[in-house]
Amino acid sequence: MPVLNIWLGDHVPLAKIVWRYMLIVGSSANLAFLAGALLMAAHDFPDWAAFLVFLVPFPYNCIVWNAVWRRARTLQPIECVALRAAASFWLAMMVIL
Repeated sequence: MPVLNIWLGDHVPLAKIVWRYMLIVGSSANLAFLAGALLMAAHDFPDWAAFLVFLVPFPYNCIVWNAVWRRARTLQPIECVALRAAASFWLAMMVIL
């Protein structure tokens, strides 16, 4: 299970976490659930139900953000700060979007 791999250990390469799990899988899941929530809102489902559908990928986003945050500590200080800032910006955009 990919999420369990990044949650349990530091053996997953940082580039794989950032590119595959965060940017490709995480962003795609967020866009898919956003589309589902918008469709629910357009078809007169209750607002709370559409909001819950929108929030479904949030735990995954937090797990991936945490994995990037922990793995970035192995980098040089400037790279660490830049990557952590980028991951935090991505998480904020996924919540705000």
